[in-house]
Amino acid sequence: MTNNLFKKTTNKKFLIVVSCVMALIVVASIVFSFVLGFNYAPTLDDRTTLTVTVDDYYFYSNLDSVKEVCEEAFDGAKVEYTYEGVMSGESELLYVFDKDVNVTELEESVRKAVETQMQAGGKLAEATEISVTSNLESNEPELPFAYGYRAIGAVALFALLAFVYVAIRFKLNMGIATAVNLLVSAFLATSLLLVTRIPVTGSTIYAIAVSVLLSAIFTVFTLSKLRANLKEDGAAEKTAEDLVVDSIATKEITLTAGTLGVALILVGAIATSVTRWFAITSLVCLVASAFVSLFFLPALYLPMLRAELKKSAESSKSGYIGAKKGFLQKKKEESVEEKTEEVAE
Repeated sequence: MTNNLFKKTTNKKFLIVVSCVMALIVVASIVFSFVLGFNYAPTLDDRTTLTVTVDDYYFYSNLDSVKEVCEEAFDGAKVEYTYEGVMSGESELLYVFDKDVNVTELEESVRKAVETQMQAGGKLAEATEISVTSNLESNEPELPFAYGYRAIGAVALFALLAFVYVAIRFKLNMGIATAVNLLVSAFLATSLLLVTRIPVTGSTIYAIAVSVLLSAIFTVFTLSKLRANLKEDGAAEKTAEDLVVDSIATKEITLTAGTLGVALILVGAIATSVTRWFAITSLVCLVASAFVSLFFLPALYLPMLRAELKKSAESSKSGYIGAKKGFLQKKKEESVEEKTEEVAE
């Protein structure tokens, strides 16, 4: 059943259709990026922060009381994140607010509440020292262009190295197919992330890079099986399409991609929002890598294999024999003739 599916997708028509679809996705991602801009992660936006510094002993023993006093003084201001920083001597309780929150007023309100509660009979009477400070954290929402240039250069270099490796170990046309497959995988993964408006962070580049690496592994899986199938005795009786379809590393690719996909889903289900978005980004890149390796690569390599087999068949019909092989055959015939003459004498 699986072979029937790949027979329908491993042909020139499918290659043209899927290439057009992926090209449309790439164009759509470029248009969206120019019109709407990149969807940067919320954590890259400007933030205001309020830091409450407490001595270690009181931080460990009465942190809940400190939180209660501070949150009562917020007077309805929405807290985006809360971090607890443990340090030597003093520890910090960090509250993160939206950039529009007037954190200066909050600082004054919290300081007065803390000073009041540190008096005799207050909730924080046993505390030795508690200080309150505020800050506006201005982050550059855009990733530096150098990140993009370096990422493109890294993918191109990796594709070149993969081409050289596969061309030397296997065949030249297999090296070309590998390089094209890796570049298509990188373009598709990036375009899908931009079209779906998944938040972009610095870790997005790492997810794309890993997907390219997986595409290289998946490609080698298939090409290794194809090389083995070409060396079998009955290979000459099979068509190029049958050889390619039978060589697709379906089990290896689906098992690897499936295992990694389940792991990413589990991580995203139990992790924080930042890690969850990274898991979703990695999952999209993984799907792109598996799709390209399972469907695009076989359809891409089929015309290359047909041309190779056709050239090989024409060489056989013309009676051409390689120099080394012809030389050895001629020597063998001369040796047989000499032995025949000796026997006759």
